[in-house]
Amino acid sequence: MLLFYKIIIAITFIILIITYRKDKNYKIKMPILFIVGLAFCVDDIIIPLTKGTQIPKNLIYNLYSLIDIGVWFYVVFTILKNQIPRYIAVFLTLIVYTSSFIELFFYDNINQFHTTSFCLYELILILISIYYLYFNLKIDYYSFSDNIHFWIIAACIIYHSISFLKFTFMGLYSSSKNIQSAAFGFYLLGLLSNLLFCIFICIAFMNDYFNKLWKTI
Repeated sequence: MLLFYKIIIAITFIILIITYRKDKNYKIKMPILFIVGLAFCVDDIIIPLTKGTQIPKNLIYNLYSLIDIGVWFYVVFTILKNQIPRYIAVFLTLIVYTSSFIELFFYDNINQFHTTSFCLYELILILISIYYLYFNLKIDYYSFSDNIHFWIIAACIIYHSISFLKFTFMGLYSSSKNIQSAAFGFYLLGLLSNLLFCIFICIAFMNDYFNKLWKTI
């Protein structure tokens, strides 16, 4: 299944590169292309290279997650720049980074994944994404199907909702004797969230690409 996950990320990255165009949405598409490419590099290059070394895997994932937080907050707040004031966006971003810093350096350590603060980040992102859908559902004749923003926000809601449930249950099971039997279930949840995320992001890029292509024909 690990190979399946790597194939999904690789195919997604290739599709995003092929369908990427520098247009009015490039401020949203470029960060997504970057973070998906970074995920591919982390899992397929950096992690294998650090095997047999003293570099903990969680240290790499912590560094990646901190970049991921910044990228996705930037993407979502760029999409909602007309609905959410900039000072609120900056305030929420600082809250997540501050809680992550406290958890990594004072509560736990840098070699353990910052699950609590990451769940906080996911919860904020889910609520903001739901707010976007609520705000736009009130608009008459708003077209979701051919709107790149909708598919990106939908990807955020699905991915982070499943991931939030996974981390929450992992926290509940961490002190349980059944943690080993539950580990496979957590792995499947992670795989499902990544699969759905990749599908929705690919739809967003491909839809935007072909919509603009049809207009030139």
